[in-house]
Amino acid sequence: MFSIKNKFSTFCTLSSRQKCWFLILLLYSGLLRFCLLFLPFHLLSSILGKQFSNLQCCSVIKDNQLHYLPEIGQITRLVERYSPWESKCLIQAMLAASLYRYYQIPYVIYLGVLKQNDSKELLKAHAWSLVGDKIITGAKGHKKFTIINTYISPLINH
Repeated sequence: MFSIKNKFSTFCTLSSRQKCWFLILLLYSGLLRFCLLFLPFHLLSSILGKQFSNLQCCSVIKDNQLHYLPEIGQITRLVERYSPWESKCLIQAMLAASLYRYYQIPYVIYLGVLKQNDSKELLKAHAWSLVGDKIITGAKGHKKFTIINTYISPLINH
């Protein structure tokens, strides 16, 4: 009961726009999780943007777009924390991409791998999103990963 009360009190502190985004993204994250489990990734990858191989780049944004970035990061982290299903870095990047598109913010999303030498897992994957020079989702540990795919916002001319 205490946990539900804390979650509800956190929800109540959000602005009306944040509450709306939270509820929409929570449902969308469930749909994405289901699709990632049962559909091939190439069918879903267009959600991330235009695919390039291991290209490193960054987007240029306008000053009026900067104030959305903390909110987008906060909402995607809240959805990850409060969803009853797993909504880790890839789903967070997909959710953020949807919000970036809505607010017409150019972005870059990276998918990376890390070879584990001392683990039974051979590879570990990670996704993170970048707007300008700021990492909005997936910042923790991203430097350890080798970029294997880059997804660029449709708003960026390449």
